[in-house]
Amino acid sequence: SQQGNTNPAQATFLNKVGFNLDGNTISGITNPNVEVTFTMDGNNLGSTTADDSGNFSFSLPQSYTHGETVVVQAGSLKVNAIAPMANIEQA
Repeated sequence: SQQGNTNPAQATFLNKVGFNLDGNTISGITNPNVEVTFTMDGNNLGSTTADDSGNFSFSLPQSYTHGETVVVQAGSLKVNAIAPMANIEQA
């Protein structure tokens, strides 16, 4: 790990983080080759590593379709991913 690295060019970012419509995969974009972890209610769901372009996708252990929150973390940065709501008519 790069503890103590304060180079602003290396600041961690998380973009386009979200669930797929089935609620069983979270994807997004971060820095290349960064480990991304996923937690819900303090329970670790697992982790994945972003590819050379910074893209990541994580298959959840089950589908979440009731608006649950999964905390997506890359480095010290955390973003909430909100699960889709099933069976709700879109206006």
